Amino acid sequence: MTDEVVLNDQAQSQVDPATDQDNDITTWKKRLAGKDQALTATKKQLDEVKAEYDKVQAWKLQMEEASLTEFERAQRRIATLEQELKATREAEQRERLSKEFPSYVQWVEKSKGLTDEDRAREFETLMKTGGAPKQEFVDPNKPAKEVPSTGKKRSSEDIVKDIAALGNPWGE
Repeated sequence: MTDEVVLNDQAQSQVDPATDQDNDITTWKKRLAGKDQALTATKKQLDEVKAEYDKVQAWKLQMEEASLTEFERAQRRIATLEQELKATREAEQRERLSKEFPSYVQWVEKSKGLTDEDRAREFETLMKTGGAPKQEFVDPNKPAKEVPSTGKKRSSEDIVKDIAALGNPWGE
């Protein structure tokens, strides 16, 4: 048995850590620095490719523009201006409405993604509250109590059944 213990002690003394803690930290720092350099190089390549793509797109548009007749150029220009005019008018209308009717604009923005049923429910809630958020006052000295249902009057038999359901706390 003593031989086994000696062998285990020798085996433990022969096992060296795979890497030193200092070398391990240095290795990780070098790996991280290498990955940062690779990421930077990749981003630089991406920016170069994007710039080249933009140049090609601009050249393509110039070639298309050059091949168009005067009439087609005028039609494109008119369509572009009409879209710009429409967007400007919509922005001006939203701005005017937000100044004149801020509650309405706020409600429209709030109900933009809702279904018709949910939008109707929000509108009814807004009309009932008059636009003000519903606030319930609770007196800190008198906390709210649970109100029993007023559906039907309880009979003495119902009360006796409820007491029996609780059981006898002093009985075994």
